[in-house]
Amino acid sequence: MKKILSLVLIGAMLLTALLSFTGCGSDADKILGTWETTWDMSDMLAKEVAGEEIAQYMQIKDFAVVMRFTFNEDGTYKMEVSEESLKAAFETLKGQFVEGMTAYMEDMLADSGLNMSVEEALALSGIDMDAIIEESFTEDMLDDVVDEFVSDGEYEVKDGKLYTFDKGESLDENEYIRYELSGKELVFSELVSDEDDSAEAAEYLLPLTLKKVG
Repeated sequence: MKKILSLVLIGAMLLTALLSFTGCGSDADKILGTWETTWDMSDMLAKEVAGEEIAQYMQIKDFAVVMRFTFNEDGTYKMEVSEESLKAAFETLKGQFVEGMTAYMEDMLADSGLNMSVEEALALSGIDMDAIIEESFTEDMLDDVVDEFVSDGEYEVKDGKLYTFDKGESLDENEYIRYELSGKELVFSELVSDEDDSAEAAEYLLPLTLKKVG
């Protein structure tokens, strides 16, 4: 479980890495406003825990979070996650963890020849599944994940390329995100970068389609 939670944090950092580059303006007026997308992290989480013993019992699905990207007239941007969507995703994950752990323990009991239910085994061990879940998904942990998804800085667009960078940094013409903008749909299609972490971000994220919501 700790590894899955760590991977969610890594996912947040991958999104931040995707928007950690640099850049000028023909679509500057069209990209202004707030854009939203739903990122399903299920495949990423499942792939990264595939080697864990519990993975064969736990099917990770529907772990989707709503991301918002806001591009302002003053050349600044902000990326953030919908806390409500993140809470809902974790609630789904809780249920999947309980189902997976229950199936895992049932097989363990059967292999050991013990004729008892999972509930009886937990009671004998003094373990409370609900308590384990609550300790794993604390409010502080959720706040930390929300914070990791937040990224802001400055941006510029030119010839179908989006450059983002921290305030005060200089441009790097060799690192950018290719995008396609049509009406109220914005698609991040390709990441151009020499950084390995950025390549990993692109593998999990792109193409990423956003809809204008404000």
